[in-house]
Amino acid sequence: MESRVCLFCLQDSSTSVSVEHIVPESLGNTTLVLPPGLVCDRCNNYFARKVEGPFLNSPAILALRHLEGVQNKRGRIPGMDVVLGNGIPGRLERHPALKIPFSLDVSATDAAWLTKNPGAWPTCASFPSPDRPDPTRDVARFLAKAGLEHLVHRNLDFPEGLESIFGAPELEPCRRFARYGEGPKHWGVRVERIYDADHLFEENLPDDQRVWEMDLLIPDDRESAFFAMSIFGLELAINLIGPDLGSYDRWRALARAPSLLYPEGVPVDLREQQNPGS
Repeated sequence: MESRVCLFCLQDSSTSVSVEHIVPESLGNTTLVLPPGLVCDRCNNYFARKVEGPFLNSPAILALRHLEGVQNKRGRIPGMDVVLGNGIPGRLERHPALKIPFSLDVSATDAAWLTKNPGAWPTCASFPSPDRPDPTRDVARFLAKAGLEHLVHRNLDFPEGLESIFGAPELEPCRRFARYGEGPKHWGVRVERIYDADHLFEENLPDDQRVWEMDLLIPDDRESAFFAMSIFGLELAINLIGPDLGSYDRWRALARAPSLLYPEGVPVDLREQQNPGS
């Protein structure tokens, strides 16, 4: 059996059987994975519960998954808390397989009151969830984990490059931050919307959305490693070498780059190209 060590705990992972999803399955990823052994079963399970879970269940990401109809690996779209037009709190659920694909849950007390007062039924609801996550430690750890895995994925066909990543001293703070939560209380993250969730790229014809994408940039001085992931056009960026994002901001200013993923700007929505006067 080939001897392997885990990217994160650096322990023997030769007997591990789980593939590691760089982007969680709950964001629709079934293809971008690391083969068994690169991340051990124990770390795989830990990340699912302690790193990916808090990120996926944060109010902004939950709302995004609900509004865009992203099913988790069990086929369920997460519900979302709403406030009805009359001020009553409720929870909106989605059921894409049913004839009526939505349902609204309110408390038994509010339901009884609405039954007695049918004229009070609201015609609208608002979503109190934020439109983007705050740059918290949960977000930073999620990005650190995904960024290191993306770096490994890019080197799968280059054994020497792959070997240099495991235990690399410059990546040690990021590795321990992602896996154990060690290090600074704040690890810098940039969160920006770079295109609308329903933006249509030519590659996604006829009408599919781009759910996620990512890229990595290592500047010429090799003192930083910038990683960015977009989820429905919401770009989240981090420096894998350290918590400070000053070098990232300087690179963007020098390159006049609106984002890491699209340094020359996001392509125009295909529908706008087809209907320029609309």
